[in-house]
Amino acid sequence: MKIIAMVPGRYGSERFKKKNFSNLNGSPLMSYALNSSIESKVFDKVILNGDSDEFLKIANSHNVEFYKRPPYLGTSDARSDDVVYDFIKKFGGDIIVWVNPICPLMTSKTVKKVVEEFIENDYESAITGRKIYSHTNINNNPVNYDLNNKFAKTQDLNPIFLFSYSVMIWKTSSFLDKYEKDKSAFIFGNFGEIEVDFFSSLTVKYEHDLEIIKGLYPLVYNDR
Repeated sequence: MKIIAMVPGRYGSERFKKKNFSNLNGSPLMSYALNSSIESKVFDKVILNGDSDEFLKIANSHNVEFYKRPPYLGTSDARSDDVVYDFIKKFGGDIIVWVNPICPLMTSKTVKKVVEEFIENDYESAITGRKIYSHTNINNNPVNYDLNNKFAKTQDLNPIFLFSYSVMIWKTSSFLDKYEKDKSAFIFGNFGEIEVDFFSSLTVKYEHDLEIIKGLYPLVYNDR
């Protein structure tokens, strides 16, 4: 079984300019996903999938392969399904694992645990996240509680599973079948909700997110 880690990067991020190159404890943000992937020792290959030659230096510094995806997959309109499909057609493999570079507090131990759980449960697609026991509305309508009853204790609620996207995984054959049939493929077949810890779920989307993570960094990497 060939398992490939794909660490994707986009040069032209809009909410936080050059996010993947931002400094976290002396290293580019993207370095943490690459390190966690390499150190997990569950992958046959780790590949940085970027839309600019600017990523080549980071790939070389980690001794991983760099794939420059086509320009149309580097725009703000590009969809993740298409990025994964293009990558699978290029590299094949049996399982493709998207290791998200905007989740720098996710350790190699967590990456390993997620991949092993995916294989053990024979999932075809899976996304990481956290179970949260909280009263939840969609469009002002209750999802997991009843307006006509007394306000439920949070521990008695059906939990919501909030995607963190820190790791996303697919069986390549199943992904190709779904994509080539429907032109979309992200959640399908035997789908797994794989729970990860709070730190692994933290994502950098804005500059203030990075500042929070900088404060947590010593706690996470000293104690885990």
